[in-house]
Amino acid sequence: MRGTLKAAVGATALLGAGFVTDSVFGEVKLDANFDHGSLDTGRSFVSSVSGDVILTGRDNFYGGGDWRWLYFKASGVQSDATKFWISDDFAGGSSRLNNHQMIYSYDQQNWTYFDNNGRDFEGGYRFSNNQGFTQDEVYVAYAYPYSYGRSAAHTASLIGNQYVSSTQSANSNLVIGQSPGGVDDMGRVVTPKNMFGYKITDTSSNQSKTKIALTSGQHANEVLGNHTLEAMVDMLVSEDPRMRELRKHAEFYVYPMLNPDGRYAGNNRSTIENSEQDPNRLWHPDLYDTHKDIKTTAEAMMRDTEADVDYFIDFHSTIPTSAQTDFAYLPYEKNNQNDPFFLSLLDMEPQLIPIQSTGTAWHTTNFAEAYMDAEFDMTFETMFSLGHPLEYYKDLGESFALAFAETLVPIPEPSSILLLGLSGLMIIRRR
Repeated sequence: MRGTLKAAVGATALLGAGFVTDSVFGEVKLDANFDHGSLDTGRSFVSSVSGDVILTGRDNFYGGGDWRWLYFKASGVQSDATKFWISDDFAGGSSRLNNHQMIYSYDQQNWTYFDNNGRDFEGGYRFSNNQGFTQDEVYVAYAYPYSYGRSAAHTASLIGNQYVSSTQSANSNLVIGQSPGGVDDMGRVVTPKNMFGYKITDTSSNQSKTKIALTSGQHANEVLGNHTLEAMVDMLVSEDPRMRELRKHAEFYVYPMLNPDGRYAGNNRSTIENSEQDPNRLWHPDLYDTHKDIKTTAEAMMRDTEADVDYFIDFHSTIPTSAQTDFAYLPYEKNNQNDPFFLSLLDMEPQLIPIQSTGTAWHTTNFAEAYMDAEFDMTFETMFSLGHPLEYYKDLGESFALAFAETLVPIPEPSSILLLGLSGLMIIRRR
């Protein structure tokens, strides 16, 4: 998925994977052949008329094509105020791009929004900066990327942490199995990837504990959910005094990347094994028997939790909706919208709203209700196109951990408070 492109006013020729012309604006190289990258470089080119870099998204979104994830590297752009254009054939409707802002980075760590973003109402979406790039190579993405490699590295960083242990299904490397792998829509072989599961708790505490299962990465492009879960996990394993108390009263079962193949391949939404189906409609034993990645995690969660959890939360992301903010799908028939944990979360993050979840479409949450006896289940949706800095999702993840601490950690009796003193209590509500 590499292409070399040159812009010119004159004749053009198709050479190899890129659209090439005689150079006027200089050579531009596009590359999306890396973990989580997504661009059809073979059909992307530099316009000989406008000089814009014309991008072609991958249309592997099941049920009608269109693109939804974009992530690539552009080389040969230093000092050039490069203008990018992509068709607004966006999965979910072109209007979902109306308020969107693309991002760029020189190191894949620090991301900045482009200065100018918007549909041209002639079938496309343009984005550019007022000034030229300061380096020769730049990464461009639809939203803050979260690669399979990052998930694997973050999990590896937890090995040896005194509060993290393997679940019954996981080995010493916190691996519960492997994805099936396969061949993606670009014809590339995607090798099987490790799938992870681990438990966070204070093993020295032998009191009865609340069980909480956490998942993310079901849809290949929904990266903001992963950022939020990672921040929550980092908080849960920290030495924050509130977390020390929480770990005595709760155990968290974490499955951070449900669709490693789709994420690695840069898919718009689906897995590699079943590219024409929504993986979040297959969480039933009769449906996932031929879907190895879903089956692996489903069976691991049942075994690890003894098919009994108090809370289940699946972190997703969503294209813009009428809510215009992050929100939680909750089953009102179980009164989950009034659960003390959720009310505490709302108190910390008042921009969030609850939305009633209805019916049984065999989402992860339906599975948690039917096969893990979850008393509380939530699909949490972080919305794209809101223009938040990455720090927002770090704070949001920490709020999830703090809301559980506020809900599950008993408040000492008044006599204990007098004995401990305010300095020893350390049950602090906010960050």
